[in-house]
Amino acid sequence: MSFLAQAERTASFVHQLAMAPALTAVCRDFVPLNVLISYYQSTFSSDGRIRPDASALLMELDSRINSIRQRIHAKAERMLGRKEFFEKFQDVYVTIRNDRVVLPVKAEYKNVFPGIIHGISASDKTAFIEPQELVTDNNLLREAFAEREAETYRLMREAARLVMADEAPVRKDHEIIGRLDSICARALFSAAVEGEHPEFSDDGPVRLLSARHPLMVATGENPVANDVLMGRDERTLVISGPNAGGKTVMLKSIGLCVMLSACGVFPPVAPGTTFPYPRRLYALVGDEQSISEGESTFTAQLGGIKEALEGAGGGTWIIVDEILNGTDPAQAAVLAEAVLEHFAAKGCLTFVSTHLPGLKMAAQENPAMVNAAMGFAGSAFKLEKGRPGVSNPLGVAASAGIPETILSSARAKLSDTRDRYQAALADLAKKSAEADVLTARYMKLEEGAAQREAELSARIEEAANSREEFEREKRKKLKAEVSRAREEISTLAQQAREGDARVKAETARKLKEMETALIVEIHKPDSVPLESLTEGASVWITPLDRKAMLIRIAGGKAEVLCGEARMTVDVKDIIGVREEAASKTGGKPFGGAPPATGAVEINLIGLTGEEAVEALDKHLDTQYMAGTDRVKVVHGRSVLRGKVGEYLKTSPYVKTFLPGSSAEGGDTVSIVELKE
Repeated sequence: MSFLAQAERTASFVHQLAMAPALTAVCRDFVPLNVLISYYQSTFSSDGRIRPDASALLMELDSRINSIRQRIHAKAERMLGRKEFFEKFQDVYVTIRNDRVVLPVKAEYKNVFPGIIHGISASDKTAFIEPQELVTDNNLLREAFAEREAETYRLMREAARLVMADEAPVRKDHEIIGRLDSICARALFSAAVEGEHPEFSDDGPVRLLSARHPLMVATGENPVANDVLMGRDERTLVISGPNAGGKTVMLKSIGLCVMLSACGVFPPVAPGTTFPYPRRLYALVGDEQSISEGESTFTAQLGGIKEALEGAGGGTWIIVDEILNGTDPAQAAVLAEAVLEHFAAKGCLTFVSTHLPGLKMAAQENPAMVNAAMGFAGSAFKLEKGRPGVSNPLGVAASAGIPETILSSARAKLSDTRDRYQAALADLAKKSAEADVLTARYMKLEEGAAQREAELSARIEEAANSREEFEREKRKKLKAEVSRAREEISTLAQQAREGDARVKAETARKLKEMETALIVEIHKPDSVPLESLTEGASVWITPLDRKAMLIRIAGGKAEVLCGEARMTVDVKDIIGVREEAASKTGGKPFGGAPPATGAVEINLIGLTGEEAVEALDKHLDTQYMAGTDRVKVVHGRSVLRGKVGEYLKTSPYVKTFLPGSSAEGGDTVSIVELKE
């Protein structure tokens, strides 16, 4: 019944596995036992008994049995109350003998009381007699009992027949439910220890990150998390340190985490954990000595090492606590070194703890072996890779309360060599601790520097954004100023065309002053003092609106190179500019076109009308996409001027166009203002 209840729940669960392909694969062959479940639920109660309503016949037989019993008891009660029988009864009650209702009759009346004797009491004073009046009803009761037993037997045979008919699916479902039970148990334990999924590699490095003892975690303790790191070529980890320093717990943590992973349980490790899959694991942890078999601790461990040597190979993990302890340290160290070298040559991963000085020294010299110190650091038991631990038995003895007189005597008996060795290890541990402090301080400084760098980067970016916003606002204002100036220029040009020579001259003068003032306004924010300029510096010639290279300044005059032309101009007509400012305003190498805030020039002289229009259309398209404000079109006074004028009137790029100023070339050029 328990199995069928699980099967019913599993059948319901299987229908919800669309998002769990791995569990779907486990349950692929599951067969719902609907007929069997329905029969058992209707036939048996939860405790395995036949239900009273298992069949109509069973219900009818129970009803008949109850009716006959009531009739028998009623007759027996009446007989007990009859006066003629009163003195013959030993007691006034009804009892059962051989499944039949009988009355307790005094022994002296057993032969005169009508009925069948079913037994005599132990004292021979009472005979249990079935009265003649009850024989028929008792017989009917026995027949009903027999029929009910036969019906019960029939129901149980049917239950057995259904199970045998579904034997194969029952066995398969039982196997699947067992696998699901195992999966659930592993999942529950993984969740209980807050486990993470490790990655298996063929022969990669060992990275057990924040590994904790699984059983300690499961029982609610809070063990210290440690990283166990071994490179691809490092095959043996030699853990040393003082007694009660956590070496054995560390070894057990490694072994249990690895074995749980191999069994499909997520161990208490951090994400990023990876190690080779353990195909075999030999664990020699604890005292294996046996008095009955005459084995010491040393010989018992040798037996385990011999077994590991026989099974050593790729994918083998070996864990040995206090390797070859309990014998001569010098010989034990060289033997342990040889054993570990053999394990490494076979491709095994070996983790051992030791107090043997020789083995610690060997681990420092052998590239396949690596030392690790285990001990109480700060407020936790921490594993530090790269250095051996100090055993310090005298220090442990002192903390255990051994008298100082004994400890002093022991220190005096230490050999100079061993004393120097222990002192060297202690000094190494001290220097390592100091290095850790310095490393932590450096990491803190590096973190602070990174934070300051990030802050400076943010400030630089903010300044760049502010400058970009300033430049946008400046260009916007300049565009507005240019637009206003152009309108005023257009008005003055119209007056010049309509006025006399004096008005034309005055208009030309005003135009020139406005143009020069506008050029100065454009370059003034990025200008530099002329006295700071040296030969080769960049200047802007305001009357020509061109960039030039300064040759020299003398007596209020400046000699400059503009393009290929060498000329002398008044100092008041030049502005010193920064190279970066010139590039931002669109400046090109000396002799090139003016900046974007001036007019980009195209020369059409020498082209036919169609060629000129085609070239001009392409040029305006390019300048429009580049965000240019003005374009200077050189066309001369020939027929080409009319062709250009007709095109400019209809071009979608053109906002307005006017003849150039006298400085720009007069009516031989057209100054075109492009749409925004």
